[in-house]
Amino acid sequence: MARELGIKGLRVGVVFGDDIKDRLDEFDVIWNKLKNMETGEPISIVKDKILSANVYFGSMPIVEALRKKADIIITGRTTDTDLLLHQ
Repeated sequence: MARELGIKGLRVGVVFGDDIKDRLDEFDVIWNKLKNMETGEPISIVKDKILSANVYFGSMPIVEALRKKADIIITGRTTDTDLLLHQ
């Protein structure tokens, strides 16, 4: 979009890694605590019905992008409070 608008020199930081759907089995083995938050049942019971699984980032990936002089940062889920913690 920046190119289409003729904006040059814009530094865009992108933070990946919030999508953990493909890693649910791995996390369940490590922590053995992935439970349905409504029923307390193991996630394995509904695993085939899960459409998405995401984690919230803290501020550190955003801080790193800012240190690298990003003008804009695109990220997945991040906690609201972490946007202010490292100003």
